[in-house]
Amino acid sequence: MAQLRLPPQRRLLLAGMILALALAALFWRHYAASRFVYAVSLEGTVLGAVPSETQAKQAVEKLAVLAPSGAGLAEQVTIQRVPVSDRLLQLTADELAERLQAAANRQVPAVAIRVAGQSVVFVADRETAQSVVDAIEADYRQALDAQAEVKQVAIKEQLTLADGMARADDVRTAEEAQRILVRGTDKLQTYTVQRGDTLWRIAEVNGLTPDDLSQANPGVKPTALQPGQELNLIVAEPYIHLESTEEVTVVENIPFDVETRQDPDRYPWQSEYLVKGVFGKRQVTYAVSRENGKVVERKPLKEEVLSDAKGAVFVQGTKLAPKLGSGQFLLPISGARLTSGFGWRGREFHPGLDLAAPKGTAIVAADDGTVVEAGWDGGYGYAVRIDHGEGKLVTIYGHLSSIAVKQGQTVKKGELIGYEGSTGRSTGPHLHFEVRRDGKAVDPRQFFPD
Repeated sequence: MAQLRLPPQRRLLLAGMILALALAALFWRHYAASRFVYAVSLEGTVLGAVPSETQAKQAVEKLAVLAPSGAGLAEQVTIQRVPVSDRLLQLTADELAERLQAAANRQVPAVAIRVAGQSVVFVADRETAQSVVDAIEADYRQALDAQAEVKQVAIKEQLTLADGMARADDVRTAEEAQRILVRGTDKLQTYTVQRGDTLWRIAEVNGLTPDDLSQANPGVKPTALQPGQELNLIVAEPYIHLESTEEVTVVENIPFDVETRQDPDRYPWQSEYLVKGVFGKRQVTYAVSRENGKVVERKPLKEEVLSDAKGAVFVQGTKLAPKLGSGQFLLPISGARLTSGFGWRGREFHPGLDLAAPKGTAIVAADDGTVVEAGWDGGYGYAVRIDHGEGKLVTIYGHLSSIAVKQGQTVKKGELIGYEGSTGRSTGPHLHFEVRRDGKAVDPRQFFPD
């Protein structure tokens, strides 16, 4: 079949028509696209438009990085494809990101609470500011002695309010503003007390000193911590200090006089009150001045005696313990090792020997003598003191777990007096053995035979 062949002139004409149609289609597509843009709005306010949706999304992604509140505000951004308009601001992607940032960090009307002329915190309005001040004073009053008559509560520093503008992110709620003024920060960090915790351990674990922790938790007693109790770990550095004056009336004891009589027929441990004293009573009204809850002055205003004190008569035995013992001591504990000797150890003077052995090891009297003390003795814990004659030579046995003798009892060298322990100021089971000659601590090793 013969092919239809067009003359050269007609082929050129057809090709020109096809090219013209393609160019027209391309022009129309470009023209139609240029008549639409992507408008970006934040919280209903149109900020501007960019040529493509991709550019709009890139600008929104930058918002969370550029503005402190951007992460929350990004959810309130809308992107719409709209026709081009002279009233619509045309932007580049970078310009749109900047406008989003400015909108996120927008300035809003606010009231500054100023301390001594310095703007410390912003709130929404004067009503909120006044509620902050009222709440601070009310909380302070509530923390004062319930029995006291509060005369005045005032903020020490000059506090003023100033109308103005602030970044939306800087405007605080009433509760946040109150914490900032009173504590110096609105941060909250707490610790829940566990069984076996001490104030010292909690402070160490959290990088604080015990004084810091006590300051952060006024009124908390270190010896009364309870599991489940919450402690504040932020040490307050307040912008304001509250002052108060109050009157409190209390009933106090009036001390009684003691007449002491010496009795040479009694040993010191046989002393007693022949007549017991009776405290008097007085009612005193004090003017109490406080700063941030701490008493800075306590001045008596008036006093009324309710009852008089009645004096006591005390009989003090002066009879010396009999001279007993040989002066040659027996080691008071068997199988022990010396962990600390007599004398200086660093900056501390150690007045005896520390002898370590398993807890419960028997402790015996180093020599014949009279038990002059048997019981709790401060840092010595449970302790026994034995007088070996007229108060001139006394041995002390400290940190016992239990005691097997009584005050006034005469003991023989090697007789059981108690059992080793770790009571009092002790780091582990051991016996603290001490010798005093004429009241002065001396090295016990000089009393043991070679």
